[in-house]
Amino acid sequence: MPSSSRATLFLRASVITLLLNGCVQTPQEHTDIAPVVAPSFSISGDAQADEFWWREFNDPQLNQLVSTALKSNFSLQSSIARVQRAAATADVRDAGRYPTVTGVAGSNVRRERDAIGGEITQETTENLRLNASWELDLWGKNQARASAAYFSYLASEEQMQAAAQTLAGDIARRWYQLIEQHQSLAILEKQISNTKIIAEITGHRYRTGQGSISALWRQEQLLENLEAQEKQARKSLLILERQINVLLGRSPTTAVDWAYSTFPTLPALPETGLPATLLDRRPDVRALWYQYESSQQDVSAAAAARLPNISINSSAASSDWSNAFDIWRLDLGAQLNVPIFNAGKLEAEQKVAEASSDLAFYNYTQGVLSAIEEVEINVLSELSQQEQLDSLRRQTRQAENILEVESIRYSRGMQGYLDVLNAQEKLFTLQKQSLNAQRQLFLRRIATYQSLGGQLISLSADGAVELQPRMES
Repeated sequence: MPSSSRATLFLRASVITLLLNGCVQTPQEHTDIAPVVAPSFSISGDAQADEFWWREFNDPQLNQLVSTALKSNFSLQSSIARVQRAAATADVRDAGRYPTVTGVAGSNVRRERDAIGGEITQETTENLRLNASWELDLWGKNQARASAAYFSYLASEEQMQAAAQTLAGDIARRWYQLIEQHQSLAILEKQISNTKIIAEITGHRYRTGQGSISALWRQEQLLENLEAQEKQARKSLLILERQINVLLGRSPTTAVDWAYSTFPTLPALPETGLPATLLDRRPDVRALWYQYESSQQDVSAAAAARLPNISINSSAASSDWSNAFDIWRLDLGAQLNVPIFNAGKLEAEQKVAEASSDLAFYNYTQGVLSAIEEVEINVLSELSQQEQLDSLRRQTRQAENILEVESIRYSRGMQGYLDVLNAQEKLFTLQKQSLNAQRQLFLRRIATYQSLGGQLISLSADGAVELQPRMES
């Protein structure tokens, strides 16, 4: 093509491009979320909590369980695989910004006979070819697609951190449920022992004509109820052990290798910091933000796809391997692709991308509000739970004193049986309520720690989970 014709072609393409560019809107930036973020939390503690919050409980067994789960849990390994897949996808998208070069080498052999009984001739043809192509990213379409994939990769990393937080919380919650069941068994054994003593006294009084048979039956009924509760507690203990085994990446029936302990002293209430700081610490919130950024890049790519693009193709071929570096045929061409009619497909795809971006932004905004709400509710709930536990402990001490006095008076014939039975049942109920309230308090604190966020794990070059140095005992 003459140079004048090529110049005319590109001039016309430039005019068309400018006209179409004026019709395509750039991505709309959403308004700032600052108005919905409070300047501070209503309540905050003073303690500086460790990023690995479970260490605050000073429970070596819990530390070991969480450390093992973060390295071995298969659900977390699935999250890690998703991160690796997203990273590879981002590399694929990024490679689309650069030229591609392919090499082709071949050899063809043709044999033929000129006539019947004639001599067979053979011809060998060799060829070597290099093909190159490159789409000029005039409007940033390929760059936007690469950026969208990169932000998706960052979002998957944050989702992995959120999964690690969830796993650590699941381990800690089940561990303290195990401790509750273990202590509940100890309380039930003590209650059964005390009930047997009172049953012996009641039986003696009945045999000596000082009590009724109904009093003995009631005591035996209470004893039967306590023994049934003990059996149920042991079953619950087995269920929790199996659940923890699965979280550790082991068979449910694996023999447990941990030692039970009592509830540790609850650490001081952690400092919540500022809501704006929380947004940088919460991996789930950061993931939502990266998803929004990815969707914005999708809008840019969809807008750029409606504009003309130019691609360059070139090839170099040689039909003689022995002189491949000297004898070449070179071809170079440029191609202009202009969207003219597609029944509104490209415009609709841009609208889909814009709606997806709006959706991602609103999801992020709701995620911000939910994160702030979680901190507020968890702290208030913990304070309320602490007040309830303190009251139950005071009531339990009073009930213990009452039962002790009533039992002595009953053994001396100075008190009726129903008073002893009522005192027994009241104490048993308060002991169970106190133990349950203590476990609930620890669950509230776990929720508070989780709601403050933080980074727990990182990935090595080969994809293995690496724990931070502070986490190692």
